Amino acid sequence: MAIVQSGNIQFSNFSTLARAGELTASSNTWQWINPSNAQTSNNQYAVLQWSNSGGSAQSEQLSQNGYVNYLVCKQLGSSIPAGSTINGITVKFERYNSEGGELLTITDNAIYLTKDGTNTVGSNKSAGATWGLTDTNTLSESFGSSSDLWGTTFTAAEVNASTFGVMISPNINFTSGGAIGSNVKIDQIIIEINYTTSGVASRRAIFTSGAELRTV
Repeated sequence: MAIVQSGNIQFSNFSTLARAGELTASSNTWQWINPSNAQTSNNQYAVLQWSNSGGSAQSEQLSQNGYVNYLVCKQLGSSIPAGSTINGITVKFERYNSEGGELLTITDNAIYLTKDGTNTVGSNKSAGATWGLTDTNTLSESFGSSSDLWGTTFTAAEVNASTFGVMISPNINFTSGGAIGSNVKIDQIIIEINYTTSGVASRRAIFTSGAELRTV
């Protein structure tokens, strides 16, 4: 029999983290702003902004092509029972390129899980997919699966830790001047964790930015 549980589970911490080799020029870099907008599907977005070291917005007039720093999403507040076996992890995104594609192309570059909130672990699940040009308001991209551990292993304690999460870094390619980072939009991120508890059939915990936990 399927068992469904509900709880007040959501991402509560979003941050920008520098990435080796990220796109920079004269102390300027692309920074994620309003990152907590990636919590819910409400057409309010985490976006990029070209900023100087002091944090003020700058206008970047040169063509650019490169990957940006990480958007780090963590603190799920999950409560998978101690001793459970983690079978697989799935990450889903709602994101798009609002520029329309003539001046800007966005592709996946790095999609990792993190155990400590700072360092990536396991495999990069990016296959270089191009971001869509319309907001479908659906979780259109999926990475991993119910049996995929991303090239590493996880314990229930590691998944329940406040530092467990996802680290995302797209590649941006502006083909002409007047770069607008706010065209790079992430609206929602969901993590599904498939786990088995001793003596109980496999269950799936779905951690949504809409504050819901279900186990099936």
